[in-house]
Amino acid sequence: MDTMNKLQNGKYYIMNRACGTRVGLVPMDPGFKGYAIVREERHLEHHELPYVTFTLTHKKDELYELKIEGDFVIGRNGAVFAPPKGGEQLWKIVYREGNKAYT
Repeated sequence: MDTMNKLQNGKYYIMNRACGTRVGLVPMDPGFKGYAIVREERHLEHHELPYVTFTLTHKKDELYELKIEGDFVIGRNGAVFAPPKGGEQLWKIVYREGNKAYT
């Protein structure tokens, strides 16, 4: 299942980093309440990455690591693009800063 389907069927949230410079995919846990802060483990350049690792912290300050597998591009404006799948032609915007509606 590709990233967009995961977003559409509600299995994943897209969360902002505290200062809004980068984003990550946070898995939805039925027992998890409230919001999480997603932080980068390392500086990300603006180019394709084979994987991106984020650390998230919830209210109890427990740390979790999440690896995003596959090819992603993080644009200059903070948008995260997912590559086309199957017969698709265009890259999809997975998240755009300040945009609550995922496209």
